[in-house]
Amino acid sequence: MAVDETKVSVEDNEVSVWAAVDVDTFEVVHIEVSPDRSDLDALLFIKQVLKRCRGQPVIVVDRGPWYNWALDNLDLYESRRETWGNGHLSKPGSASSNTEPGSSIAGSPLQLLEIRRTLGQSLRRNPQCHHPTLTPL
Repeated sequence: MAVDETKVSVEDNEVSVWAAVDVDTFEVVHIEVSPDRSDLDALLFIKQVLKRCRGQPVIVVDRGPWYNWALDNLDLYESRRETWGNGHLSKPGSASSNTEPGSSIAGSPLQLLEIRRTLGQSLRRNPQCHHPTLTPL
């Protein structure tokens, strides 16, 4: 489960938009907006994500310092910190994550969310291209 956040300007205010994406299915699991990007915001968001997961998901985050306390205070099976930016986020067990062979995913969870949103808009404009497993946003 990949978790990412970004600052967004809304009118004259900045807010943080948090997103969690299943790295295997590209499913957007949870999205939330908070007024800040603090340790507590990260903890509360990840707790909401975990409520929507079965089993023991691996939580993958970037190197934002707000994740340190949150991950240390959750009873997680496994968590990882990865650099996204110009790099890429790899599925757990992929070759680029220095473990087992697998495939990789280009971009951060928020970039994946944007891709999914764009696909959803395309599907709404072209309903004949509808794919049964893709639900437009």
